[in-house]
Amino acid sequence: MRLRFRKETASLILLAIMVLSGLGVYVGNQDETATTYNGYQFFPQPSGWLVRINNAQYQFQYLPTDTNFSIGTIPLGEKVYIAYDPLEKNITTENIIAQTSALFRQFGVWPVVACVREEGCPADLPLVACETAPAPVFYFRSAEERGVVHQGQCIIIQAQTSIDLHRAVERMAYQLLGVMKNE
Repeated sequence: MRLRFRKETASLILLAIMVLSGLGVYVGNQDETATTYNGYQFFPQPSGWLVRINNAQYQFQYLPTDTNFSIGTIPLGEKVYIAYDPLEKNITTENIIAQTSALFRQFGVWPVVACVREEGCPADLPLVACETAPAPVFYFRSAEERGVVHQGQCIIIQAQTSIDLHRAVERMAYQLLGVMKNE
C-alpha cells in the first residue's frame, strides 16, 4: 500500500512538473519571441507573423523590416485597378492579384483586375493604360531591378521574383494599417 502511494505521488509530482514547465515555456516564449516595430508587437506563427491592430488580428508573412520597398503615397478611392501583363510568364500573378484584391477590399475599395496589353488578356478583363486610367492602377511586373515607379495613374511595382512582389504588397498593407509611414 505504501509503495503504491509513493508511485502515485511521484507520478502526480512528475505530471505537475511537466505541466508547469510546459506552461512556463509557453508563457515565457510569448514575450521572448515577440518582435516590436513602431509600438506594434509581432508574434511568430507557423506561416509568418501575427499582429493586433485596433482590436483586429492580422497575419503577415514578413515583418515590416523585411518589406524594404518604398511605395510612396497609396491613393485610395472607390476603386483601383490591379494590373498585370498577361504575356509575363516568370511571375506568379494570381496570388499577388488575390492578395492585393483582399487588401483593398479590407479598406472598402473595389479592386478591378485588368491587363496592360490586349494580347493574351482574358476577354472579361478590361485594358488599362497609365496615362488614361479613370482610377489608380497598381501594376505588377517583372523587372531586373526591384522598385516602385509612379507613372501617370500607375504605381508600377516591379521585382525579379514573386517573393519580392509579395513583400511589396505587405508593405502596402503595413502603410494602410498605419504600422509604417509613407516613404
